[in-house]
Amino acid sequence: MVGLGEAYFGAFFLAIGASDIQIGILSTVPYLLGSLYQLLTPWGVRRFYSFRRWVVFNAALQATSLLLISLLTFALRADFGKVLLLLSLYWSGGLATSPVWNTWIEYLIPGRIRKQFLATRMGTSQVVMLLAMPAAGLAIQASSQSGYELVCFGMLILLAACSRYYSTYMLGRKSEHDSWVLLAAPTKAELRQDRKST
Repeated sequence: MVGLGEAYFGAFFLAIGASDIQIGILSTVPYLLGSLYQLLTPWGVRRFYSFRRWVVFNAALQATSLLLISLLTFALRADFGKVLLLLSLYWSGGLATSPVWNTWIEYLIPGRIRKQFLATRMGTSQVVMLLAMPAAGLAIQASSQSGYELVCFGMLILLAACSRYYSTYMLGRKSEHDSWVLLAAPTKAELRQDRKST
């Protein structure tokens, strides 16, 4: 998802004809809105009463935003306003997923293998991204010379969406126990102590 899509958002903005000011807005405002949405994460986990459901919901939101961007690109309707909205959803889904996933994985992966698991996962992720980024860059370069740049971006973002949908499916298959959410939730005494300290 990152190597085929997110890494080339800047080049995509240029391809759809965004101005310098619009590129600045597209590069910052969606991330700001996503950061504000991330503040809803504790409420969301309580509302869904599940780490998994909150993570899957937001991962699906992220994948769907990429899918819609790709479809708009194919239809030559990826204008500034639509891309701004969809990128805001993309970053919202991604930023809201991370803290909950970090908590969930602590309960999901036994402590004795957690370091090795995370190290292997990170190494695999970096290798895949290392392969995806040059491949996407070469495809963009070739398409810009042949006049099919937007088609190429549409395909790359579509592949990024498919990658995130597959990730969402795999996240949905992970196990979870109701008590984990209760264990992670702060007690009333902890909440009172936090209020006093602030």
